[in-house]
Amino acid sequence: GWHPHPGPGIVQVQEGTFKIYQGGCEPIVVHEGDSYIEVPLVPVRAIAKGRIKWTTSQILPVGAAAQELTTDPCE
Repeated sequence: GWHPHPGPGIVQVQEGTFKIYQGGCEPIVVHEGDSYIEVPLVPVRAIAKGRIKWTTSQILPVGAAAQELTTDPCE
Protein backbone atom coordinates (compact mmCIF):
# COMPACT_ATOMS: atom_id res chain seq x y z
CA GLY A 1 0.00 0.00 0.00
CA TRP A 2 0.86 3.66 0.17
CA HIS A 3 3.68 4.61 2.54
CA PRO A 4 6.36 7.32 2.91
CA HIS A 5 10.06 6.77 3.54
CA PRO A 6 12.02 9.12 5.84
CA GLY A 7 14.96 9.33 3.42
CA PRO A 8 15.53 8.85 -0.31
CA GLY A 9 15.22 5.36 -1.75
CA ILE A 10 16.99 4.09 -4.87
CA VAL A 11 15.12 1.30 -6.67
CA GLN A 12 16.94 -0.70 -9.36
CA VAL A 13 15.08 -3.28 -11.48
CA GLN A 14 17.06 -6.32 -12.61
CA GLU A 15 14.13 -8.27 -14.08
CA GLY A 16 10.55 -7.39 -15.00
CA THR A 17 8.60 -4.15 -14.82
CA PHE A 18 6.59 -2.34 -12.17
CA LYS A 19 4.52 0.81 -11.82
CA ILE A 20 5.38 3.30 -9.11
CA TYR A 21 3.10 6.05 -7.90
CA GLN A 22 4.63 9.01 -6.09
CA GLY A 23 3.56 12.64 -6.02
CA GLY A 24 0.44 11.88 -8.07
CA CYS A 25 -2.00 9.28 -9.26
CA GLU A 26 -0.36 8.61 -12.64
CA PRO A 27 2.21 5.81 -12.49
CA ILE A 28 5.77 5.85 -13.73
CA VAL A 29 6.71 2.55 -15.36
CA VAL A 30 10.13 1.28 -14.29
CA HIS A 31 11.56 -1.35 -16.64
CA GLU A 32 14.34 -3.92 -16.37
CA GLY A 33 17.65 -2.06 -16.26
CA ASP A 34 16.04 1.18 -15.03
CA SER A 35 16.36 2.93 -11.68
CA TYR A 36 13.98 5.19 -9.78
CA ILE A 37 14.79 7.54 -6.90
CA GLU A 38 12.01 7.91 -4.33
CA VAL A 39 11.48 11.35 -2.80
CA PRO A 40 11.66 11.37 1.03
CA LEU A 41 8.37 11.78 2.93
CA VAL A 42 6.22 11.74 -0.25
CA PRO A 43 3.77 8.79 -0.20
CA VAL A 44 4.78 6.03 -2.61
CA ARG A 45 3.14 2.83 -3.89
CA ALA A 46 4.58 0.23 -6.28
CA ILE A 47 2.64 -2.44 -8.18
CA ALA A 48 4.14 -5.35 -10.10
CA LYS A 49 2.48 -8.11 -12.09
CA GLY A 50 4.39 -11.22 -12.98
CA ARG A 51 7.99 -11.95 -12.11
CA ILE A 52 10.13 -9.06 -10.91
CA LYS A 53 13.53 -8.79 -9.29
CA TRP A 54 14.75 -5.52 -7.80
CA THR A 55 16.90 -3.99 -5.10
CA THR A 56 16.10 -0.98 -2.97
CA SER A 57 18.69 1.08 -1.09
CA GLN A 58 17.45 3.59 1.45
CA ILE A 59 19.38 6.49 2.90
CA LEU A 60 17.93 7.09 6.34
CA PRO A 61 18.46 10.14 8.53
CA VAL A 62 19.74 9.48 12.04
CA GLY A 63 16.81 8.57 14.30
CA ALA A 64 14.40 8.03 11.40
CA ALA A 65 11.39 5.82 12.04
CA ALA A 66 9.06 4.04 9.63
CA GLN A 67 5.77 5.78 8.90
CA GLU A 68 2.45 4.37 7.77
CA LEU A 69 -0.48 5.88 5.90
CA THR A 70 -4.05 4.94 6.63
CA THR A 71 -5.58 6.59 3.55
CA ASP A 72 -5.05 6.39 -0.20
CA PRO A 73 -3.79 9.79 -1.51
CA CYS A 74 -5.51 9.15 -4.86
CA GLU A 75 -9.02 8.71 -3.46
